[in-house]
Amino acid sequence: MSEEQPPPGWPSDVYRAGVLGWEQTAMRWLWQWVPPGYRRYELLHRGPALLGQLARHEVAASLDAARRCRAVVRTELSGVPAAEPIERVEAVFAEEERRLTALLGQVELVAAALVHAARAGGSAPGQ
Repeated sequence: MSEEQPPPGWPSDVYRAGVLGWEQTAMRWLWQWVPPGYRRYELLHRGPALLGQLARHEVAASLDAARRCRAVVRTELSGVPAAEPIERVEAVFAEEERRLTALLGQVELVAAALVHAARAGGSAPGQ
């Protein structure tokens, strides 16, 4: 009997959707992509689909910020003494764009699976 594989890009720290306990692993993984202040809201702890959507928007916003910074850093820091050449600064933002693009794909997969589970009558952890 072969075990079904998760879709390409699925994060290794999250059990594949449908496996017992997968929502809990998804939530643990998603919390790292959400600002810590959100942890005080109990509804996010009880709503995996909601947490997934929040994480998706947070990662997308970070990606947008990295893109904007890379696009404007040369002009906005023109004439400002820097510890590193501007090309190295641009390279950092470019690397972050690549990392965040891949991360966003993972978060979108998990968030979509959580929404699907919620629509299909899946339960939140502890219920």
